[in-house]
Amino acid sequence: MFFQELRNEPIILVSGHHGKLHIDGLRLVIDEGGGMEQNPLAAVVLPSVKIVRDTDNIVACR
Repeated sequence: MFFQELRNEPIILVSGHHGKLHIDGLRLVIDEGGGMEQNPLAAVVLPSVKIVRDTDNIVACR
């Protein structure tokens, strides 16, 4: 639930321990790890909405 004064502002709400990755329009649930050490850590890169995980291969950046 957003604070009433932020209702019309462009904000990102972050929460955790869902244990899933789910994308539905502007709703992004990026928490495959779910707080469990054996599960991968994931993140979303905005604005591309590209998903990266700690299990991904690292490539050189310029």
